[in-house]
Amino acid sequence: MHPLRLFVVANHVEGLDKGLYEIDPLDLSVKPLMSSDLRVALRKASIGDPQWVTDAACIIAFCADMVSPSQAFADQKPYGLRGPRYVYLEAGAAAQNLQLQAVSEELGSVWVGGFDDEATAEILGLQAPVTPIILMCVGHAASEG
Repeated sequence: MHPLRLFVVANHVEGLDKGLYEIDPLDLSVKPLMSSDLRVALRKASIGDPQWVTDAACIIAFCADMVSPSQAFADQKPYGLRGPRYVYLEAGAAAQNLQLQAVSEELGSVWVGGFDDEATAEILGLQAPVTPIILMCVGHAASEG
């Protein structure tokens, strides 16, 4: 089923120009979608105006098709609600793996789960039924003064 879709908002990423990229789920290739810097818009769509969104070297947007899993597990009680649960579990595991990789690369990361779903989907150019789940800001940690 593979409901997850990953997008990269690149700012300071070696080998990538600033912009939005999609990660192909089959071969993990990176496909450019637009050259706009979306960090300010994503920060405005986030709850609490988190500065780390605009400071990030990149943002990985974990998005998912929420309809297919709901349909695939519709016969599971209660009311097929296991489908979305499985999506959230998969997204969390993928995000944790990305954080572990960031640590091994001596990078910092922070999750953003509080954002306006519709505004974030519009910023990323998502088409229904794909919706944003997690924004992961990645970069070098700020120097401690």
